[in-house]
Amino acid sequence: AFALGASGVQVGTAFLATAESAATAAHRDAIRTTAADETVLTKAMSGRLARGARNRAVRAIEASGTIAPFPMQNWLTGRFRAAAGEQNLGELQSLWMGQAAPLARGTTAAEVFAELAAGVPGR
Repeated sequence: AFALGASGVQVGTAFLATAESAATAAHRDAIRTTAADETVLTKAMSGRLARGARNRAVRAIEASGTIAPFPMQNWLTGRFRAAAGEQNLGELQSLWMGQAAPLARGTTAAEVFAELAAGVPGR
């Protein structure tokens, strides 16, 4: 991102994909396999705008044309998201990630941090 002229970046997705993350295996898998054009800015899962995978739940909620405001939408989807997380059903979870998600390569938080530190301009 810096090479393309960015003055800052958000790197949360890289850490979500690590072994230390509380993300489910389905979420970590989605981070590594979801193409940039398969992510979407949506209010479907929480009522707040966020970028994530356009999975079955997001598609169905968006198609309904009815999304409650936050925090009500978050509460409503929370009823099935919790069960989906326990069963590792990624199609029914909030799979938050940035557009460059498949670039997440580190398997541990230490590896991600080291790679980021090595690429910081002026370091």
